[in-house]
Amino acid sequence: MCLYDKICEDKHIHVVFKLNNGICMSYHDTRKFGRMYLYSKNDDIHSYACFKNVGYDYMDQRVNGMYFYHCIHTLKRNLKSCLLDQSIMAGIGNIYADEICFALGLDPRSRACKLSKKDCEKIVLETRRILQGATHYGGTTIRSYTSSLGVTGRFQLHLKVHGQAQCKVCHHTIKKLTVSQRGTYLCPKCQKRK
Repeated sequence: MCLYDKICEDKHIHVVFKLNNGICMSYHDTRKFGRMYLYSKNDDIHSYACFKNVGYDYMDQRVNGMYFYHCIHTLKRNLKSCLLDQSIMAGIGNIYADEICFALGLDPRSRACKLSKKDCEKIVLETRRILQGATHYGGTTIRSYTSSLGVTGRFQLHLKVHGQAQCKVCHHTIKKLTVSQRGTYLCPKCQKRK
């Protein structure tokens, strides 16, 4: 049995691409949240129908403090819900939203409409710094996830607030609460509410 046949036996692998160099690339989706579409090539992915409600990727050069400010400055929502909203800026998940808020010294319950242009510039910078760090370390493995190569993410070793009992900066007890229906970690001493 070849490697391709072994890959196809996994019930969570839905698509396998066999590349010209003999390498197989598989789409593994345990929870079946993903979708796959085939489109003709276009330079701007936002011209595709499936991306019409998706914001720019956090690394897109169009994403800067002013872009983020214009997206959120009239919203009465909290900062965490704005960070998680993929129609504003794509790529931020729950764990990273907590880490971004901590790096900013902002309580995730802060109102978006109270954030300044300078706050928004810092949000974009910290988002990029944290997500690039997470990418460098292979992501964050909180439970039992292992990649197809048997590798677990190592960024959880660098988390400052999410899943922590004590703040790594001030040693105050980390508070866990629910914000925007998501488990949220924050340091009440280091993070201030706007």
